[in-house]
Amino acid sequence: MFVGLLNAAPAAAGGGGGGTGLMEAFKENPTFLSINLVVSAIVIAMVVERFAFQVTKYRVNSKEFFAQVKKLVTAGKHRPRHQALRRR
Repeated sequence: MFVGLLNAAPAAAGGGGGGTGLMEAFKENPTFLSINLVVSAIVIAMVVERFAFQVTKYRVNSKEFFAQVKKLVTAGKHRPRHQALRRR
């Protein structure tokens, strides 16, 4: 899929030519595109790492959480969500 994107030239409105493919642009100026590629890889790695951290670190036991919320609501507390979260 990516090889096709690298070799494909964008279609011009007039039906032909004018556009160069990504490989030609990379051959003309490899420094800028290489820096973009490296920065993009770092950003994607950071997003994946943060997502994995959020999924593993901040798991909530939903049954226990909603039991606390229900208990606080029935007791007449005005902000049960905040109090339930503070007690964790």
